[in-house]
Amino acid sequence: YPEDLIKLKYTNHVTGRLAQRGIGIECIPSLVRVTKDNVYCGKTEDNKTLCSVVVRLKYTSKRNLFLCFNPRDGGLKTLWFKEK
Repeated sequence: YPEDLIKLKYTNHVTGRLAQRGIGIECIPSLVRVTKDNVYCGKTEDNKTLCSVVVRLKYTSKRNLFLCFNPRDGGLKTLWFKEK
């Protein structure tokens, strides 16, 4: 797992999805730490290096936020919410 916080870079897809839901970009974290406790799933290259990861974060007491991004460059591919 990367030791440092990862600065997320929002793609057009992500900003479009947020606009569809009426959610501002300021409601989504700009920095994320990848830990064994918040990884929902991930893809690796050579079975060692993470190239894509989905983390689950608490958004509200009733909803989780899932962020799918590249941990090397912080490119946020997509996001979704799920009721607990």
